[in-house]
Amino acid sequence: GISYLMNLTQRLPSAINIGRYAELIKNASLLRRAIQIAETVRIQAQLPMESVSDFVNDLNQKVFELTLSDSNRAYYTANEVMNSTYAQLYELYSNKNQIPGISSGFIDYDNKTAGFKPGTLTILAARPGMGKTALALNFLANAAIDHHVPAAFFSLEMTKEELGSRLLSSRARISGDQMRRGKFNDAEWN
Repeated sequence: GISYLMNLTQRLPSAINIGRYAELIKNASLLRRAIQIAETVRIQAQLPMESVSDFVNDLNQKVFELTLSDSNRAYYTANEVMNSTYAQLYELYSNKNQIPGISSGFIDYDNKTAGFKPGTLTILAARPGMGKTALALNFLANAAIDHHVPAAFFSLEMTKEELGSRLLSSRARISGDQMRRGKFNDAEWN
């Protein structure tokens, strides 16, 4: 009867909860895509392959694309954007002598980039042997040690000991050759 109909209408989705329903649909879609990627990777991993490195790179690319599709981009009115921008500019103006981001420890770099800021991606590129890893480790050390910011370093090319040795070499101002060979004088060791 009437109580059944009233109960039924209370169970129906409402436009009031549209944001939540959209989120549920988006999450289900992401999970389906993740399952598809996992199944594809499982099947491909069991097949003969010429290059495991290419396989892993392809896997990383698929996961990266999935991560990008999960980004929660909000939409703002022009007024909201301008108010937020003004507030940010006022903050920068009020703190003229401070770097807005996390300092890299390199004055010229910080002057050009304003330091490392959340939500940004910094790509360090150069020919082999130009010091990319050493520079990146210095960036990491300056953030983690000097500014107490949690930091992580990922390398597909070097062991943790090699990275640690390079970091110690830079911080202790001992040549990398001495570190690799263990040739320290007593003052350097202590």
